[in-house]
Amino acid sequence: MVGILPQAFALRPEEEYLSVTWQEFFSGDEREQLRCAVNAIRNSDLTVGAKAQFAVARVGDIRPLVENRPKGRKLRIIHEPELDNEAHAAIRSWPAEDDELFDLLAASAWSQAFTGVQIDQLPASECGKSARALA
Repeated sequence: MVGILPQAFALRPEEEYLSVTWQEFFSGDEREQLRCAVNAIRNSDLTVGAKAQFAVARVGDIRPLVENRPKGRKLRIIHEPELDNEAHAAIRSWPAEDDELFDLLAASAWSQAFTGVQIDQLPASECGKSARALA
């Protein structure tokens, strides 16, 4: 397993935000939520290759790394459901370029990664909405 590459956090020229899937959108324990979030990605219009890895981070770990930079901005993390992924969220005010920050994110906040095989070994659930998603 290669790990998370810093380039994963760089926005493409046409992108206005970093696209993520809100794991806590789903009910169940953390492992069930993770499997549901990955299934939402797999069932979306995104192309997920057989060797894809799924990275996990907590908002509380990301925010200070981004916002405390010399040119840091206050992030806005917004649940923005899409037709093909109800759990989709956008991290807005994301820096378009900051290689040092992206290296730091890959090595710390977003360093936890799972292969498709690992995800498929997690317990399955109904993938219903959590109380937080319904609020």
